[in-house]
Amino acid sequence: MQYVPEEYTRHYIVQALFKLMSEYNYEKISVKDIAEKAGVGRATFYRHFKRKEDIILFYFEHYTSYSFISSTTRRNLFFLSAFILGVRKIT
Repeated sequence: MQYVPEEYTRHYIVQALFKLMSEYNYEKISVKDIAEKAGVGRATFYRHFKRKEDIILFYFEHYTSYSFISSTTRRNLFFLSAFILGVRKIT
């Protein structure tokens, strides 16, 4: 998938959240954790998202509309599905 320059940061933040969700309970993940994992500052995080839940909304709005879904996307959808169903840590 190709990104325009201003989308890279959002992409890094989305990927950081999913990586953290594979290691920790969603409730225990802070904006600071996400920003650090993404390699951005908290101010940059807040420039793109108001709260961590907005990352999930962004993901569904922008990544699931493609007819071709990569294995990474399928894995991320699994994480989201598990979260929605109430699983707190995914292994």
